[in-house]
Amino acid sequence: MWTLKDLKEIVEDKFIKTKPFDVETGLNEIETTKAFIEQLKKYNIAIKTLNDIPYLFYLLRYSDDEFTTKLLSQKHEDLMQTARATIYSLKGDCEDIHRFYNAVAIALGEKVDNVNLIVVFFGNKDKIIGAHATSIIDEKILTDYQAYVYTNSLKGILSYLSDIYFPIYAYVMLSIELKDGFIHYKYKKSDVFDNKDYKYSLQVATPTKAINELRHHLYRNSEYESKTKVSNFLKFGSIATLSYILGKIL
Repeated sequence: MWTLKDLKEIVEDKFIKTKPFDVETGLNEIETTKAFIEQLKKYNIAIKTLNDIPYLFYLLRYSDDEFTTKLLSQKHEDLMQTARATIYSLKGDCEDIHRFYNAVAIALGEKVDNVNLIVVFFGNKDKIIGAHATSIIDEKILTDYQAYVYTNSLKGILSYLSDIYFPIYAYVMLSIELKDGFIHYKYKKSDVFDNKDYKYSLQVATPTKAINELRHHLYRNSEYESKTKVSNFLKFGSIATLSYILGKIL
């Protein structure tokens, strides 16, 4: 039988006690995110408000930690990435993408106290069939992959997640403490969910022409590209480290 205490311990072990995988950029996590958003403007991609955040999903590739665990960290457990590592690789799984979304919200000026990560567990007290981590703002706004969801309570957000994925048994919510520009999660609250129908509104982010063009550029087959061409994508002024890092993936 699964209790809230069990789920809280699982979340705390992975998201609080375990150090996330990171990549050095010369800028802290929030500064790196701000620089990334700023450079996207040169490609006619403007991330200005919270409802723009899901557009970023089209520049990422969902990956079950293949990047961190198999290529770099050489560890087999499921590690969270910092936003810096996700920008470096342009891939990650749910908690990686939504930590990045957390960082974007803060970079856009959202109060840190309003930015949360929620982990929902699907199934029931006898059998957990899966889990999902996603970004919540002020407990009323969800930025989940390509969707911007808004409602008047956390229960509306949970209804959306239950409708899109599977019925939710319980959730654990984490708040953020920002230290030297880096996200550190701390336990906020947890509860079971009754799976009743609560109202929510949904806005789906449809990729623009500019996003599609940049995505094509990012993921083109490099074997057919001239090795002498050097991309100018994401050269961060005098920050040579970031220019180098993002140049490696292009």
